[in-house]
Amino acid sequence: WVVANMVALQHNSLGHVRYVIKDGLKYFPLYGFYFKQHDCIFVRRGNFSKESMEKQVKRIAKRKEPVWMIIFPEGTRFNPMNKESIKKSRTLAEKKGVVPMEHVLPPKMGAMHVCLEQLRGHATVIYDVTIAFSNTTTGSGQRTESPGMPEFLMQASPEIHLNVEKIKITDVPTDGDQLQAWLDQQFQKKDRLLSHFYSLDKDKAGKFPGKKNHLQITLAQTVPAAIFYNGCLCLMLTTPATRSL
Repeated sequence: WVVANMVALQHNSLGHVRYVIKDGLKYFPLYGFYFKQHDCIFVRRGNFSKESMEKQVKRIAKRKEPVWMIIFPEGTRFNPMNKESIKKSRTLAEKKGVVPMEHVLPPKMGAMHVCLEQLRGHATVIYDVTIAFSNTTTGSGQRTESPGMPEFLMQASPEIHLNVEKIKITDVPTDGDQLQAWLDQQFQKKDRLLSHFYSLDKDKAGKFPGKKNHLQITLAQTVPAAIFYNGCLCLMLTTPATRSL
């Protein structure tokens, strides 16, 4: 979600961003409050409620305000070290009769299905974003885990690579089976893009194919927010009541 904020910031749309995120993030200091106040939608892993999400998305659509609805169809980040998760992913792919993917997990259509149904007359396009981080391979070319928040802020991966595909919302099916098939195809594309990025071929490695544009995030855009966040966090830690939250 931090990367999504960076992109939105470049388009002066940070205040329009809404997320479909895992339930546990509501307890993240300060950000959890921000997510809740900005109508972000919390979902429980393995316990998705279509009815509950429909009510929340309808409320957003009724306001007729610009919105960037951020959805993570995988549900969690791909971790190349988690062999059990990868094994389940490949087993599921075999059951579906599709080629197992090497760099992404199988997408789930639940949240996207709801958003397409409720926002089709409100939103006009979908941006399919594939993300890759620098410094996430070993010397032998083996992919490692993407950085978490602490590593990200400490610049363990100083470069973030994004591949963005713009898709008209009218070109995306709403029927459940057709939508799942379309989503599977999109993730097959992602897998090919990431195979290119993590290729052992030096001419391909570390970049996506196609034209490149550099997105520059200045200190003036980030330092004020960092000072504000850390200042509020320090204030929260000064009393026993807030430390227990």
